[in-house]
Amino acid sequence: MATESEVWRERRLPRSGFGRLAKWTFVGFNLWLAAEVVFVLSRIGEARRAVTGGFGQAIVGNMGQAVLFEWLAVWAVGFVLLGGIVVATRGKREMVRVIENVPE
Repeated sequence: MATESEVWRERRLPRSGFGRLAKWTFVGFNLWLAAEVVFVLSRIGEARRAVTGGFGQAIVGNMGQAVLFEWLAVWAVGFVLLGGIVVATRGKREMVRVIENVPE
């Protein structure tokens, strides 16, 4: 014989249209900047191989490092801002009452 039992479960509603747009903007932004960092790293290597002499290579390396740090700063700011928007636009949580048959 089974008895009925009241159980409360948590469920999350789906994201709104703006929430989905924010989430995919966040994903696209991260993929784009990851590609940019890889591109900058490859260009630094090519430029250092093209320059002869230690001083020229040092300048190219320092400038490449400065550009890379700029991209990483943009990435960090965008990650925080867009990530905050993504978290803020999650679907609402709600508690749902469910009646279940529980075996004795």
